[in-house]
Amino acid sequence: MRKTKINFCLAACDLGVKVDGASLGPEVIAKKLDQNKVRLVKQNKDYQKEKEDGNLCRNYKELSTYLKALYDKIDELYDQDKDVILLGGDHATAIASALGSLKHHKDIGILWIDAHSDYHTFDTTTSGNLHGVPLAEINGLNKQRLRPFDLDKSIHTDQTAIYGARSIDEGEYLNLEKTDVRVITIKEAKKDVETSLIETIKKIDKGQGIHVSFDLDSLDPSIAPGVSTPVEEGFDYDELKAILKVLKMYRDKIVSFDLCEYNPLNDQDEKTLKIALMILDIFK
Repeated sequence: MRKTKINFCLAACDLGVKVDGASLGPEVIAKKLDQNKVRLVKQNKDYQKEKEDGNLCRNYKELSTYLKALYDKIDELYDQDKDVILLGGDHATAIASALGSLKHHKDIGILWIDAHSDYHTFDTTTSGNLHGVPLAEINGLNKQRLRPFDLDKSIHTDQTAIYGARSIDEGEYLNLEKTDVRVITIKEAKKDVETSLIETIKKIDKGQGIHVSFDLDSLDPSIAPGVSTPVEEGFDYDELKAILKVLKMYRDKIVSFDLCEYNPLNDQDEKTLKIALMILDIFK
């Protein structure tokens, strides 16, 4: 990170996914961290989360309210001259994190490490799980419908890369075809993780740094079962180490960071928790 001071912002929210549990992940991780560096934003405990099928903007109003509160907290932390690492929570929380970073850093790129592209809009989603729309929102394709704060800027699509994707819906493909977002599939990445990731970072960084958004479901469920939407054939342990080696090499380029989708209800013997802490070690 460019600054020596870091605040961890805990996005305790799982409104973007029908599965419960990701809202618990940030606090579980935070117990292993320096408590003096932690700020917590919780979702409304009295709200009954919508889970029914057929609603294609499930929990939209409540999620919008939450993202406004999260964005304001992140903005406050940046005003304290500290860089922010966001601990999610489902991946919809990255909307507040990435755009909060964009407000304070000019012309940044974004590296989206994820099994999914998260490139649905409200016009293409078939599940209604709004953790499937954040990157499209961050790039400005969703007509700012999940941006309940005053920020007109978006991260440019030619400075956006999805790394490790292996579950992309038809609607997302259609949305991606309208852009110049770089999509590095898991098959392409696994040919040479270190080289492909270095090349990707070089292409999206225009000199102002990058925001990295790391979804734990990018990893294979055999090493990281504690997620809400696992997808087989993800990065294995050695490939994860290669990813972390590169991120540490480019630490000075990383101006902000998300670690999302840890679901302790689905974890096994804290395997995923240990992986999460391993990832965060690159910032020590």
